[in-house]
Amino acid sequence: MTPDALRNFLRRQARLGLDTCMLYMEDVYEVPEYPYFGYMRGRYSISELQALDNYAAGLGIELIPAIQTLAHLLLPLKWGFAKNIKDTDNILLVDEEETYKFIDHLLASIAKSFHGRKIHIGMDEAWTLGSGNYLRRNGYHTQFEIMTRHLRRVLALTDKYNFKPMIWSDMFFRANSDTADYYDEKVEFTQEMVDQVPDVELTYWDYYHHDTKDYERLLVQHQKLSDRISFAGGVWTWNGLAPNYGKTLATTVAGLEACKKYRITDIYATLWGDDGQETSIDTAWYGLALFAHYQFSDNPTLEGAAKDLSDLLGENAGDYIILSQFDEIPNITPGNPGAASPSKALLYQDLMMPMFDENFRGIDLVTHYGQLAEKLRKTDNVSLMYQFYIRLADFLTKKIPLSGEIRRAYEAHDTVAMARQIGKIQELIEMITDLKVSHWQLWRKNYRSFGWEVLDIRYGALRSRYETTISVLDEWIATLSRTIDTLDEKLLPYDNGMAFGDDVVANAYFGKIITPSELSGV
Repeated sequence: MTPDALRNFLRRQARLGLDTCMLYMEDVYEVPEYPYFGYMRGRYSISELQALDNYAAGLGIELIPAIQTLAHLLLPLKWGFAKNIKDTDNILLVDEEETYKFIDHLLASIAKSFHGRKIHIGMDEAWTLGSGNYLRRNGYHTQFEIMTRHLRRVLALTDKYNFKPMIWSDMFFRANSDTADYYDEKVEFTQEMVDQVPDVELTYWDYYHHDTKDYERLLVQHQKLSDRISFAGGVWTWNGLAPNYGKTLATTVAGLEACKKYRITDIYATLWGDDGQETSIDTAWYGLALFAHYQFSDNPTLEGAAKDLSDLLGENAGDYIILSQFDEIPNITPGNPGAASPSKALLYQDLMMPMFDENFRGIDLVTHYGQLAEKLRKTDNVSLMYQFYIRLADFLTKKIPLSGEIRRAYEAHDTVAMARQIGKIQELIEMITDLKVSHWQLWRKNYRSFGWEVLDIRYGALRSRYETTISVLDEWIATLSRTIDTLDEKLLPYDNGMAFGDDVVANAYFGKIITPSELSGV
């Protein structure tokens, strides 16, 4: 986010009574000793962070740095400076002295940037820990052993700067699960394991379960490992083009009920931005109002949170909830508990290689998105966020039937019908340009330009593919004997389809939606 947008965010969260903001940063902060750390990624300078920290304090908000000291470091570790501190592509090399010099410099920069001493040092999702350079150097060691040893080394460094650190807790559970599942019901910790875990605050993150009992079970397991537990739920802003409020509300209510029962005092609402941050942070406010409402109400309800949102921020909860309909299409379980992302699949899938058409066969998506566009217009919400979503619904309504109509015209050798489809694709080119401009205006309201190039490339890819499709179809009309190999290919359902639990209907990653080939790499 830009510093100005973050200041605005802090003011709004202060109105809701939220007194902490954890600023998640992988490589987007300045570390003077490593100029390639965060290079071209929009990193904050030390002076910018100092100013933001002071501004937050003036609002009664503690700004907490959240960094990574083990995994989730794919982008900085790709540079040459990191060649001696890599275990695998995104994980630091444990037991390498140069690794701890690197972490020391990270912590020194953070110590200069924030006056508070709370810090989150990450260490989550280190899936391949100990399997790369570490394995070649040291042979096989369990991830539990490697994790605890590394944590002790890092805690010695946080002590140097008088930090009060916390970590994500999942690797202790994954390392003790046969399936590497954080939430594995079979996980048990022996006393020997408990004794190995250093004294550190554990952040239990969970925005998946809908039953309070699941959270209670996992809180009990966490309390075996540490007497300092914090909880991180989530406002689902990261799974596609629009927020998932069905899952947000269900998981938040269940999780926070358990936290109240077990007297967990530090609660965080995560707002991740997976695969390009396509969903704006502007979509999160009703979810944040719900988190705040749970802190201040003896008998919290969804209606109470909606009233808080209206009273404190002047906004309508319904304007947020309706956005869930982008992915809560017909045939999806109400509330979208499986976090399906059909709107993303429908936006990005190719017209001549539509990998998801078979999954959506028989579902009246044109009517669904057409009605959604009208509902969005009737709210009279004139925000940049809403203008983007109105255009997105209009675009999906126009695009969805096209791939099927192109195939039918091709199979029937109907040049007149195919000419009509070409006209519709030309309309799509104009609409995708408008959609991109709308998305760019929404992006620049909150974020630096760095990162937008990812979405710019995606929109450009769509336009280029539409232009190529027109060229291919024009050639076919001119020479009916010509075959189109992509249209001769028999369509199959996308691998996940609707066969998995909770109606999973799409892969949420652009690269796996737009092509079955590799976008980059070998």
